[in-house]
Amino acid sequence: MKAVRIAFTILVLAVAGVYGWSLYQEKFGGPEIDARDQFALRTVHELIEAQDAYRDKYHRYARKLYELGPPLMPGGPSENGANLIPRDIATGKKLSYEFSVREYGNAFIINADPIGPPTSPDSAPLRHFYADQSGKVRFAVGHAANEGSELVR
Repeated sequence: MKAVRIAFTILVLAVAGVYGWSLYQEKFGGPEIDARDQFALRTVHELIEAQDAYRDKYHRYARKLYELGPPLMPGGPSENGANLIPRDIATGKKLSYEFSVREYGNAFIINADPIGPPTSPDSAPLRHFYADQSGKVRFAVGHAANEGSELVR
């Protein structure tokens, strides 16, 4: 009976591993995602949330990253520094990624583009990310992502 339980446990773990890998492949369609890519993707999601919060408060989207960052002048949050993202992201560069936001009336675009090569020669090429006011994030490998790039699911 104990052997059957062990065999069943191994089978369940194997199925879970295969299922997890298939979900990963479905989401990113490629080799293992680099830690810098993971950071960039998280940051893009944070920037989407920050843009939504900025619009709720100031009735427009931020035109530049610094508008989402800490206040530039004493006196608390304002349109020129809403304190919605950390200063290091508001500068536009972190962990070998460059971030940007652009506002187009009732729309915005967020880009995250790698600066430099992957962390090691064996690493997968870094992904470029693109997002807009829909909240959907898209990626491309080897070139800038845009509204036609593959969707991160």
